[in-house]
Amino acid sequence: MKKNVFTLLVFVVMAGTVVAQTEEGSWLVGGNLELNTGKNNTTFAISPTAAYFFADNFAGGAMFDFTHHSLGQGSTTSFGVGPLLRYYFGTGNTRPLLQGSWNYLSTKIKVDEPESSTTVNGGEYFLGAGLAGFINRNVALEALAGYDHVKYRHDGGDNGSGGFLLKVGFQVYLSGSQMSRATGR
Repeated sequence: MKKNVFTLLVFVVMAGTVVAQTEEGSWLVGGNLELNTGKNNTTFAISPTAAYFFADNFAGGAMFDFTHHSLGQGSTTSFGVGPLLRYYFGTGNTRPLLQGSWNYLSTKIKVDEPESSTTVNGGEYFLGAGLAGFINRNVALEALAGYDHVKYRHDGGDNGSGGFLLKVGFQVYLSGSQMSRATGR
């Protein structure tokens, strides 16, 4: 146990002293978490992300989504995966950013009475802006706001909706040398 705590402390100290952030060759890993509970209404969502900085301040990568929503006598469970692009402005501890993402979605809709379920597929895109507030050289808390649109295909045609979305999360920024040490390359 003491060895694990010591290893964690060494990693945290190293993370705070190594320059990574948004330079070419760096990585970002993190995501958003949502939990909303109410009377007969619960939503849980997790959206992990991973991206590589192809150029200074410009990253491209993948985003995964899992969302479960229960309301009364029914529920929906969605899985999504797709690309994302980000661009950061400036070099300070607080950096504005732009993000665009698109996800392929597969959603199972279940009704308890009468018992039935169906699966629909579709797409979701998000276009927004935000702020990354670096709490040290490698970790940032983020807020993103923008337009989110979901569209499903099913037997009766297309069904879609969109609106304002606010996301809050965190990202860990790792330099290329940190990634090499972590993977042993």
